[in-house]
Amino acid sequence: MVKIKLIFLVFIFFISIQNSNADNSKDPLQYFLTDLKSLEAKFVQILINENAEELERTEGILYLRPPNSFFWHYQKPYSQKIISNGDRLWIFDEDLEQVTIKNIDNKIEQTPAGIILGNESVKEHFVQTSMGTIEGYNWIELTPRDLDAQYQIIK
Repeated sequence: MVKIKLIFLVFIFFISIQNSNADNSKDPLQYFLTDLKSLEAKFVQILINENAEELERTEGILYLRPPNSFFWHYQKPYSQKIISNGDRLWIFDEDLEQVTIKNIDNKIEQTPAGIILGNESVKEHFVQTSMGTIEGYNWIELTPRDLDAQYQIIK
């Protein structure tokens, strides 16, 4: 069976966080998540095969307001909107003119939205590796502990 990798990158354009005197040198992700009040970002999601060949690229924007609310909009190559209030998830497929409504379960903890919304079990589900400072931003890489996870790398 061909193992397909899904890489998720978030480019943060606007972050609204409160001031904190906490020391972020030990765990920058936890520092960021603790003080996060809202977030607006553009993202790129890339699906690649085992030879690192790109199979699909999706782009969009997301808006988050912890602890549970988010609006996730895939814009390219097709439009899809995913909205959550913490209890329910609405998935609107514009091309199909269809809305799917689901109850939220603990699987959201293992997604980029679950991580950014401040899930306390990030270390339970992911191995965190510091990538250092790149273009003025502190980067980390998250690798799922579950080998069958939806994502293989989150940066």
